[in-house]
Amino acid sequence: MKRSSTTETCIQSATLSILLWLILLAFGGGLMAMYYAKIGYLPEVTWDDALTYLGVLSILGGGVVLAYSLLVFFPGLIWSEFMVSDRELRTTLCIRINDRYDPCYRSIMNRIGWPFLGVVLLAHFSVFLGGVHELLPFGVTFLLLVPASAFLVWRNFDKKLQQGNMNPEEKKSVLTKSVLYFTGSVIISLISLFFIYEIAKVRETEPNSRMLLICTIVVAASNLFVAAVYRRNRTTGIGISLLAAFTLLIAGELLASKPATAFSSRLMALYGFDSESQYSLILDKKGRDLIMSHGFPVEDIEGSPGARIEGVRILSRLGTDQILFFEGRRFSIPKSMVLSWADDASDISDMNARPGPDDT
Repeated sequence: MKRSSTTETCIQSATLSILLWLILLAFGGGLMAMYYAKIGYLPEVTWDDALTYLGVLSILGGGVVLAYSLLVFFPGLIWSEFMVSDRELRTTLCIRINDRYDPCYRSIMNRIGWPFLGVVLLAHFSVFLGGVHELLPFGVTFLLLVPASAFLVWRNFDKKLQQGNMNPEEKKSVLTKSVLYFTGSVIISLISLFFIYEIAKVRETEPNSRMLLICTIVVAASNLFVAAVYRRNRTTGIGISLLAAFTLLIAGELLASKPATAFSSRLMALYGFDSESQYSLILDKKGRDLIMSHGFPVEDIEGSPGARIEGVRILSRLGTDQILFFEGRRFSIPKSMVLSWADDASDISDMNARPGPDDT
C-alpha cells in the first residue's frame, strides 16, 4: 500500500508539472502567435533552435501567467480559503442548508465583491492621472482606495455581525481578520495590475476606456466565482481563472488602437522586438550585397569587406532569419550574415556600471 500510495503521489505531481508547463506554453505560444500574426511572418525554427523556442515560450508564458493569476485567481483563493470557509465568517458569506454551509454569491458580492470591484475600477481609471505625474496613480490607489475599500468591508461585516450573539471582543477580532484578508487580496491584485500596466506602457499611450471596463468586470467576476466554487471543486476554480486570463489577453489584442499598442507587441518590445527601437547592424560581405540588392543604402567599413546599416528596426530574431524594417519596408536576412548589432538609443546612465581601467 505504501508503494502504491507513493507511486500515485509521484504520478499526480508529474501530471501537475506537465499541466503547468502546458499552460505556460499555451499562454506564451498564444502571445507569440498574435505578435507574429501582426508582423505577417512565421519563424522557421530548426531542431537546433527548438529548445530555445520552447524556453522563450515558457518565459513569456510564465510571466503572463504569474501576473494574471495574481489578478484573477489569488484574490478569490484568499476569499475562499480564509473567509468563505472560515468558521466565524462563513455565517455572513454562506447559506446554511441542513448541516452544510454553501457559499452565497449574493453575500460574497455584497460584502467583498463590490468594494473589490470599486477599487479595481478606480485603479484602472487612475491611469488618466498619469499625465499629471507618473506616481499619482500609485499614490491615489494605495493611499486612498485601499483604506476606503477596507473601511467598506469593515462596515459591511459589522452590520451583519450585529445581528448575531458575538461579544464585543470576539466581533472585533472577526472584523479585523476579515479586513486584513480582504486588504491583502486587494494589494496582491493591485501589484499585478500595475505590473501589467508597466508591460503595456499604459501611461505612455491614451488609456482605452473599453479595455479598462472589460478588465474590471472580468477580474471581479473571476474572483467572485473562484471564491464560491474553489473549495468544493478546485479544477473548476482554476478553469474559471484561466478562462478569465485568456479573455483579457484576447480583449487586449482586439481592442488595441493600433498593433504596436497590443499587449503581445508591448511584451515582445521588452526583448527588443518592436517597430520603434532602432539598431545599427554590421553585415558580412554576403549581407552587404544582399542589402544593396534590395536598394538600401549601406556604409562601407574601411579595411573590411562588410558594411554597416543604421536606423534599422528588428521585428524578429527567432528562427533562421532576422526580420527587419527599414525605410517603410520589411525584409529578411539570414542571421549568419549579421555579425553584430547595436542599439542606437542605448542609455547607460541608469546602469550600475563599474569603473573601467581608464577611470582609476
